[in-house]
Amino acid sequence: MDYVLAILIGIAVFGFIGILVCEYMLHKNNKVRNFRKQLIEDIDKAAAEDIDNGRDWRWRFDEFDKVSYNEMMSLRNIFKSPESFYPDRSFTK
Repeated sequence: MDYVLAILIGIAVFGFIGILVCEYMLHKNNKVRNFRKQLIEDIDKAAAEDIDNGRDWRWRFDEFDKVSYNEMMSLRNIFKSPESFYPDRSFTK
């Protein structure tokens, strides 16, 4: 009977850890989504100014596309903040 209790406790502990990991990933997903949304808005404003001034604007979106959403959410980058993927944000200005 002791081994049944140990198994149930193990299942409960791993279940709780699984719930915490899911909550963290949901939180990170929200942070990445909001960060990328803000970047796109900033790039759009800067690109509109480039178009008005007759300059090339496509390079801004090319810089943005160098890092994918999936790369930002991958498990090997689980503790990296979204800001660390774009240390130089000159393409948004």
